[in-house]
Amino acid sequence: MKTSKKTERKKSRFLVLISTVFKRIAIAVGLLIKYIALLPVRLLMLLLNKLGNLFRFSLTFKISLIYTMLVLVVLIVFNASLISFFKYFMVDTETSALVQTRIRVLNIVHEDELIDADHLSVVASEDNVIINVLDENTENVYSTDSLLKPVKYNLTSNIPVLLKINEERYLVASAKTKVGDTYYYIQLIKDVGSLYENVYSLIVIGVILTIIFILAIAAIGSRISKNLLDPITTMTGQVKAISIKNLDRRLDVTDAKDELKDLAMQFNSMLDHIEDAYGKQNQFVSDASHELRTPISVINGYVGMLDRWGKRDEAILDESIQAIKGETIQMKELIEKLLFLARSDRNKIEMEIERVDLNELMEEICRETRMIDSKHDIVCDVEGESMIYGNNKLIKQMIRIFIENAIKFTEESKQITLMMRVVGDRTMLAVKDAGIGIPKEDIAKIFDRFYRADKSRTKSSGGSGLGLSIAKWIIDQHGAEVKVFSELNVGTKVEIWFNERVSLVDEEEVNSLDLDRE
Repeated sequence: MKTSKKTERKKSRFLVLISTVFKRIAIAVGLLIKYIALLPVRLLMLLLNKLGNLFRFSLTFKISLIYTMLVLVVLIVFNASLISFFKYFMVDTETSALVQTRIRVLNIVHEDELIDADHLSVVASEDNVIINVLDENTENVYSTDSLLKPVKYNLTSNIPVLLKINEERYLVASAKTKVGDTYYYIQLIKDVGSLYENVYSLIVIGVILTIIFILAIAAIGSRISKNLLDPITTMTGQVKAISIKNLDRRLDVTDAKDELKDLAMQFNSMLDHIEDAYGKQNQFVSDASHELRTPISVINGYVGMLDRWGKRDEAILDESIQAIKGETIQMKELIEKLLFLARSDRNKIEMEIERVDLNELMEEICRETRMIDSKHDIVCDVEGESMIYGNNKLIKQMIRIFIENAIKFTEESKQITLMMRVVGDRTMLAVKDAGIGIPKEDIAKIFDRFYRADKSRTKSSGGSGLGLSIAKWIIDQHGAEVKVFSELNVGTKVEIWFNERVSLVDEEEVNSLDLDRE
């Protein structure tokens, strides 16, 4: 019993092993068939890439060629399958008929108990076959066709075979039978040459129809591809027509309703940004030139005055030196601001992150402002305690810019208030003045470079129009938010809201932080 169980286990393991092997073989064969099926497509794509490197084909041509070749591959596979099926069906039909004839012949021989030549000749004529009778030594005893010698091949097998004799194809079926006391070989031969002629005719017809169909597909595919790509061609022409002189032109998306419309709209959006950036660049260059030309003109005028009278008149000499010095300082400040903005545009400004005590910073700014400006009533209104991550120097510079603007546009003796409030995890710093105010339509533009609320852009109040742009950049780098509230002839309030506030932070952890939030 134990031996029997061991044997059964071994058989079971063997069967499992055989099953696993056959499964893996089936998977491998499936992958091979898939690879072979995709091979023509891969070869076609490789050929197109090679040709594309040598010649420049249009997209219409490539699409038409790819689809034409794919259809050609499908037609070739279809025709080959159809012809193979037709050939198999016809050969199988003839084989079945030949087997039935063999059974009929054997029945006749057994009934007559002799080889009746006349009877066999009638069967051969009716079924259009050649019947050969051979003895045990395979010598020909009788044949219904003396021109075709018996085929001494596969005489003992009951399975019909397809043979090529004298460049002709024949289907041969044999059988061994006993008549009386003698054994004979009964052989039936059927000419299937006409069947292969039909197959060849079918191949020729298939090739001709395939060529006609492929030419039609190529023509239709080319037309369809051209129609599909016409919008791209139109877009290409419209894009080529856009230059630096007509950046206001846009792609027409009136009739587009598919992905091309999305593409055109994205391109138009990109053109909007390019036009806006180009306009800002031109404005920047123009404004920078204007800002630099004014002090240069002043310096040039005083140099001319020095050349004429300054050598003898000490009053003119002193006035000229002070004026040139003032304009030089102003030019230096302007150039420094321009360099700061240029470096910020290229992300070249490195900021060291530290704990910033906003209470201490606001008190320091209040003291310095009162020392610098004694003509205004500087009020420091700080409530709560707050410490944030940031750059102390830049935050101070940002607050100083808003204070300088408040001083410029507020009459002497009026109040300027520096405020701080803590609301939850957010901290607000504010600069409030009682100045001339900003028109509502200009509030959204005050942070643009060189922009001044007064449209004439006079220099009566001084400044270059770059300070608020720098302040806005500092605010953005700290992930903060700025709000501006203003009313003409009443005053302006600028609020800066910081989103994160900390109470206690490890120094090493803070130093490792990166403030780049862009």
